[in-house]
Amino acid sequence: MFGILNVYFVTNLLYPGVASVIQSSWPNGWLPVVLITAFNLSDLVGTLATGLPWKMPDNVLLLTGGLRWSLIPLLMMSVLPLHAPLISGEGSPLVCVLILGFTTGYMGSTPMCAAAGKVNLAEREMAGNLMTMMMLLGLTMAPHPL
Repeated sequence: MFGILNVYFVTNLLYPGVASVIQSSWPNGWLPVVLITAFNLSDLVGTLATGLPWKMPDNVLLLTGGLRWSLIPLLMMSVLPLHAPLISGEGSPLVCVLILGFTTGYMGSTPMCAAAGKVNLAEREMAGNLMTMMMLLGLTMAPHPL
């Protein structure tokens, strides 16, 4: 349950706020549009990957959720300081956003789909309610850092 809270919390810390202020050398400010499109497409791919027969083990899902925290300093270094970011260029933020999107889709959908199968039949409704509550907490708890 806390894994899904973690997924949406980290996602909302970085996207779309931090991703939309990354400086770019592209003309007419197209980088935010590209990053948002990349996130949405990779999120879709991650969500669709939930339907594949192979499933990531629960302990690996939790570990991967913890590793997503490393995306925070990477994207922040692509933004700060505002006029001369520590990581310049468009490649690093694009890769980070693609990873963030895919893991959000996969790690957000997999626990929601698997929760009902992990509990007794009488507890399935409560498990679904708890998973929804954790998802909503993750969505609402993340402050916008910039």
